[in-house]
Amino acid sequence: MRLLRELRLFLLLILGLVPGTVVGTLTGPEFLGGSMSFEAFDDQSHNILVNAKILTGWRLGKGQCGSTCDHTSIGTDITGKHHNILTAKGSPTYFGNWQVEEKIPGHLPVPRDVTPEANSNVTIQVVAVNDILLWELDKAEVTIKINEAAEYTDFI
Repeated sequence: MRLLRELRLFLLLILGLVPGTVVGTLTGPEFLGGSMSFEAFDDQSHNILVNAKILTGWRLGKGQCGSTCDHTSIGTDITGKHHNILTAKGSPTYFGNWQVEEKIPGHLPVPRDVTPEANSNVTIQVVAVNDILLWELDKAEVTIKINEAAEYTDFI
């Protein structure tokens, strides 16, 4: 618990949330906006973990739910669809990349790509769909291990 008191965690929301996403393209995902909440905790091995809950809005048919997404998809776990789209597109960062920037005492802040870790333990569910305005809202949950030696860690 001592480490949690010393941990300063900042969340940077760049382009709404997903920094690697191309917004408004005809071929790529169309990200509309999002939000993130988090909690930090020690696991049983005394690692510091951050559990992030992320809401993301997408143009209907251009997001993580896929091209067949409609109001019947609400409440559906789409983690498998998400991974299938990443595989089909040949890019683990198709919907954006996951990075943390860590500041170690006496050193400059260093970014660290955590996309593989995030993609391997993310779960995603459709929360809402608007068939008329053509958007979907997805809820993702992911847990990332934080470097205990860092003065602070930013999600970027």
